[in-house]
Amino acid sequence: MPASAELDPFKIREALGFIQILEPNEDFSDLFYRLYGTKLVGVVGDDFTGLWVSEIPVGIRALLLDQYLAVCVQRRPIYSENDTKMEFSMATRLCRLILPMVGADCMVDRVIVSSAPCPRPN
Repeated sequence: MPASAELDPFKIREALGFIQILEPNEDFSDLFYRLYGTKLVGVVGDDFTGLWVSEIPVGIRALLLDQYLAVCVQRRPIYSENDTKMEFSMATRLCRLILPMVGADCMVDRVIVSSAPCPRPN
């Protein structure tokens, strides 16, 4: 599994707008958004930077928390496709690759999410 220290934001600068960086709490019951890419804010309509997943709107909270915690516990990537809110965009789905990263103690200390907006199937 990749180490968190290996992530260099300057090497992925062009992708940062579609990246989320989260950090789990000590008991892996919640995660904190260190970064929520600005291009995602434009697609989703919300900026979650500085919030815990437990603080985001109820409609998507359970799904995201389940996915992020699964990555932490299972220590493996997850791919998901989730539709954006209908009131914001009827045409957008987020295709997401959710990746665990580990600290020096080999425990998951960061979750990186790469999201790509794509057309919603008919």
